[in-house]
Amino acid sequence: QQQQQQKPRPQQKPRPQEQAPPEKRPPLWGLGHTLEQFSAAGWRQEWFDPEFWAALQDLRAWLEEQGEQVVAATTPAPPATPAALAAPAPAADSEMDGQAAPPASAAAAAATDFVANANVKRARAAGPERWEQLVREDAPGIYSFPLFTAEFCDRLTREVKAYEASDLPKSRPNSMNRYGLVLADLGLGPLLDALVAHVLQPVAALHFAARETGGGTALDSQHSFVVQYMEGQDTQLDMHTDDSEVTLNVNICDAFAGAGLTFCGRYGTLERRVQSLSYAHVKGRAVVHAGLHTHGADTITAGERFNVIVWARSSRFRTSPAYFERQHRPHLTEFEPDLTCLSRTHDSDYHYWLRLLLHPRSPELEESSNAKADTVE
Repeated sequence: QQQQQQKPRPQQKPRPQEQAPPEKRPPLWGLGHTLEQFSAAGWRQEWFDPEFWAALQDLRAWLEEQGEQVVAATTPAPPATPAALAAPAPAADSEMDGQAAPPASAAAAAATDFVANANVKRARAAGPERWEQLVREDAPGIYSFPLFTAEFCDRLTREVKAYEASDLPKSRPNSMNRYGLVLADLGLGPLLDALVAHVLQPVAALHFAARETGGGTALDSQHSFVVQYMEGQDTQLDMHTDDSEVTLNVNICDAFAGAGLTFCGRYGTLERRVQSLSYAHVKGRAVVHAGLHTHGADTITAGERFNVIVWARSSRFRTSPAYFERQHRPHLTEFEPDLTCLSRTHDSDYHYWLRLLLHPRSPELEESSNAKADTVE
């Protein structure tokens, strides 16, 4: 028994050495920031077109002067004001931790929460002179202006491509686009919140508030994404409306041919399927329109197109009776549709009108088509 106890134990296999932790991958951000640094940095003034930047300051000041016609309401707290988008710097004792303090006056705070006084009819057409000279109304209710510099567009495009090439999780923009990215996945959600609050909100307050948000309630949320069009992937997008009160669409990569935007009428009107505009994208230039404005992306014929799209929404308006009334229009008789405004996806009478518009009409068909009453979906 003692000999058995003294018998040497078999040698145990040496444990494998613990593998060294993998090296940190270099930041994906084409803008040269890690996620935390990028979110804290905020928007930089040099990323915006200089003429737009100057006109935006005039627009915000002009809206402040209309303070008696703008009522600040209780809404979810807006994102912190980025330094580049802040109002004029306050006295030094009002600054905290080196960050620009939010606007001190109620009128300045209204830059993130416009609620039009229902008893006052606001003159929407007359804004500050420099803004009116900059913005272009391409068609009724469709506005465009230079927004980003070409350098910023290139850097953001590199950002998107770097993330797309990574193995990080990706969400596609919506049920219509199979390619592209949701910008919140890149950690850019806070920046887009700030863009809506401090850039898109003043534009919407001047041009859209009375009609699109039932009196101008704040645009307090957003769904923002990049769409990508190229041969072999998404090449076009059928006619549709957006799930937004106001949409901002800006091209960031113009190495393509074709792929413009076709606009038709506004949902719920007689002109819903009557073409109003063929819009050609320009790098850095934004086009802003109501979410209910029917539109579609034309077929791309060469290259690739990247666009940043911001769907801005008002949570207060979406719980109001005015919103449900806007969404559920009574049946209307529409004008005869244009071929370019037909939606294969959304129009139940697509094939009827396709046959009618593509073939010569006899007097009997003409009379029949005039008698037909199409209804708004």
